[in-house]
Amino acid sequence: MKKNLKKLWHYPVVVLFFLLIFGYMFLDILTPDKAKDEYQNALLAQKPVFTLSSLLKNEYTVNYETYIKEQFAFRHEWIVLKSLIEEAQGKTENNGVVYGADGYQFNKFVRIEKEEQLENNTQALMAFSQRHPGKVSAMIVPSASLVLKDKLPAGAPFVDEGAYLDKLYGQLAPSCTVYDLRALFSAHQEEYLYYRTDHHWTTHGAYLAYTQLIAENGKTPVDEPSLTATDVPDFYGTNYSKSLRPFTQTDVITYYPPLDAEMTWYLPGGDGVYAPAKVTGLYDLSKLQERDKYAMFLYSNNAFSRIAGRGEGRILIIKDSYANCFVPFLTENYAQIDVIDLRSYNGNIDELIDENRYDSILALYNFQSFCSDTFLYRLNTGVS
Repeated sequence: MKKNLKKLWHYPVVVLFFLLIFGYMFLDILTPDKAKDEYQNALLAQKPVFTLSSLLKNEYTVNYETYIKEQFAFRHEWIVLKSLIEEAQGKTENNGVVYGADGYQFNKFVRIEKEEQLENNTQALMAFSQRHPGKVSAMIVPSASLVLKDKLPAGAPFVDEGAYLDKLYGQLAPSCTVYDLRALFSAHQEEYLYYRTDHHWTTHGAYLAYTQLIAENGKTPVDEPSLTATDVPDFYGTNYSKSLRPFTQTDVITYYPPLDAEMTWYLPGGDGVYAPAKVTGLYDLSKLQERDKYAMFLYSNNAFSRIAGRGEGRILIIKDSYANCFVPFLTENYAQIDVIDLRSYNGNIDELIDENRYDSILALYNFQSFCSDTFLYRLNTGVS
């Protein structure tokens, strides 16, 4: 036995292999499990509880495999190393993120995954608009890959988003006002319209869209230079969280006053009717200390919120997260801004409209989320 061990030491590669395997195994055992992946903003699988029933149903082994994949030691560092090696090999994408010029990282958008869903969402918005003639407008924000296509790698196979937008706007236009931002953004494409590492537009991009909305509604937009900007550096967005590209150029998040504007959160009561629950400002500044800094705007995605503005009239915003940095500008032009997110709001929207007598209603979505959203049917819930 001793002779065999002595012989083994003559093979340093074999010894190193076993030291690495068993050393990493013990390190993995000693590393505490994490509850959440801060980069991907996702909960991580926890060690499953063994039962004979779960073993026989093949649930325990499946759950344990998921647990091992998500909880191994230095998981984040291994993913970064993988990304570094693949980029050194000339890859221009990683984990659904395409690397563009000037540090831009784009969602890989090769095709509409479910064209039926896009058509269903279009029809839902059309039916809603026809039920409220003259009040509804739509702002479907083009993707960064369409506006900044000159920054894409040569020959990158992105979907022809422009053609889809032409069709979408053509379907919506007879029943609602459409705000086509492509010409506006094309004229300002050298400006900071979209984050490099995130799928959202920047506050400046949202401001430009706001000026188009307000001007076309006969109001005067607030002058951006007159606002006091607060810049927060070192923002790593959702695209970085997927790619974990080394040496990434970080983004800067900008927000403006009014920090004193009040936002009332509405929560459903026992009878399903939404009632005021608490009052906050527009910005959750604690999020600026976390990775997902964009969640600071409007405290992320609430089901139903009401904001008191300094202007005149009432507007209802039906939205995805693109609206979160857009809405604060509206406080300069409207007295009441109601905001609903259909992913979590399940009240009767027609009753809400009748009760509040809005001057206008805006559906604001990014094109990619409008294509895939599965909750737009709620626009017509309860309609006979």
